[in-house]
Amino acid sequence: MKKALISALVPLFMIACGGGGSDVSSVDKLPKMTSPVISGTSASSVKVDNALTGLTYWGASSSSFTHGQSRSMCESFNITREIMNKAAQSDRILCYIQNTIVAPVNAGKVGTPDDGKYHMVTLDFGGTVPNPSSHNTAPVMKFKIKKDGDKITEFEMFNCMAGTVVAPLQSEYQHQVINGSDITITSKDIEGQYNSSISATGKLDGTSFTQKRITGISYSSDTCNNAAKTVIDQYVDAIIASAYQIGTCGSNAFSTQAYAKFQLLNGNNADIHRWAVGDGSVKVTTSNTWSGGSYTNPESIVSWNGDSKADITAASGMYYSAVSAGSIPATDPTAEAIALDFAASEKWDCSGTPEATMVVDMAALTPICDQYGLEPDGGNTWIDCYNVTGN
Repeated sequence: MKKALISALVPLFMIACGGGGSDVSSVDKLPKMTSPVISGTSASSVKVDNALTGLTYWGASSSSFTHGQSRSMCESFNITREIMNKAAQSDRILCYIQNTIVAPVNAGKVGTPDDGKYHMVTLDFGGTVPNPSSHNTAPVMKFKIKKDGDKITEFEMFNCMAGTVVAPLQSEYQHQVINGSDITITSKDIEGQYNSSISATGKLDGTSFTQKRITGISYSSDTCNNAAKTVIDQYVDAIIASAYQIGTCGSNAFSTQAYAKFQLLNGNNADIHRWAVGDGSVKVTTSNTWSGGSYTNPESIVSWNGDSKADITAASGMYYSAVSAGSIPATDPTAEAIALDFAASEKWDCSGTPEATMVVDMAALTPICDQYGLEPDGGNTWIDCYNVTGN
């Protein structure tokens, strides 16, 4: 049910707005952060070399690039897939929970789940441990579903997947607020060495977005330290991404600041496995230090062709003008990333008396929820762009 968030400590290119109103009438219809943007194109002054197939987020690996191809496309792909995958992993957890609440086997266990009050339940995974980093075979959850008429206006969930059965610890928090067509989704995963906060804001038409911004902040502190902040503006046909990553590992250190815009193929499709990166441009600057020296690459713009995955003359890039007019992020995200934690209103000590035990039928949920993810569970498909492309 849960996947550890791991970021590779390597130099990379980081990445990140009307609506017809909400039609969310039941908890199983809650939008996901990776729900598609169904309308609203992004402007581009140059429409040349539009990619036809691009590179799909799902299934791509180091073999997707060869020597001499665009490192800029590869690195931009890496980071946007990473942030989208973190959002998708959060969506998967939501999928498990929302479908568990409405499952026939759990009907009537908490009276009226959408009465706007907090309900506490024990989750029964059949004796298995849903969180591989804990020993908790009976996690507890607290949730609230608030309605205005027949429309959900708020969903809040606290999960205690960590710790043990006797001493559970909070690991997750999710919150959705829907006000007409406006929506805000927040998801936090705080477990010590790997902490992350993902949020999405936008406008809805039914249960899909007409505009969306995803903001991701993460911090890892195992053998190395890595802080990152990524902001993605997602359109039906393109992604604009602004990112800053910085890290240290022993005597080595790096930082990368980037602003990119590229074509998003199949962006209005509900199957995120079909989303693909096409033509694009990125403005980037990097710096690296190590025991033997250091270097800083000055700010520059690189453009690529999404089908051939080859660099092209920067000024001929489909989104060169937009990237040229944009700015790379200037604020080091380290302090914000280190401070990641549940806010006072997001904390729960996992105490209380559960109203019931809800059965989590993973065999039934897997085919429903496995669509939320852009990398195989337990796999790390990060592409070593420097070595693969030789650039």
